[in-house]
Amino acid sequence: MFKYGGHAPKHLTHPDKFEMRKDKYMFHKLARQLKDMNVNQFLLSNFLINRKTWTGDLVKPEAMDVFRKWIRVRDSLNYTYETDLRTILNHCSLTDAIKPKADGSYPELFTLLLQKEITIESVVIIHAMTHCLNVWDEQYKDDYIYGETAIRIRKYLPFLNFNMNELKEITKRVLTET
Repeated sequence: MFKYGGHAPKHLTHPDKFEMRKDKYMFHKLARQLKDMNVNQFLLSNFLINRKTWTGDLVKPEAMDVFRKWIRVRDSLNYTYETDLRTILNHCSLTDAIKPKADGSYPELFTLLLQKEITIESVVIIHAMTHCLNVWDEQYKDDYIYGETAIRIRKYLPFLNFNMNELKEITKRVLTET
């Protein structure tokens, strides 16, 4: 996305290549559905759920529900982060939530993400503040679930717009309250 400025290389987007595709009607249907929306955001929200989403899945009503939910989270990012931070602190301290466990199990932050108790957006923010994935990479390098989720977190970071200073202030405030 960033390397080519949102465009695919020419050899992949030639009209003849598109016409040869058996699923081109799905792209036409999707284009009709998304004509008034930001296509990049719609695709991003759905790829966050499943990196290997098929075009046919994107024309289903569930894909639009995923997009609407993502918009709600994005539009209330500071509130979502604060809520998730409080959820984390109900389980343990923020330091303990980030620290890899000695027994080899996942850190609490990662477990809460997998259990869907906190959002991926909050984990992306915490990673941006602490670079926790860099520490986890060594301990969980052979773990498939960790690897797939870490890729999603890292690839999502450039797409997520947030004010780091505001989020640091929220973090300080919530930590001092507890």
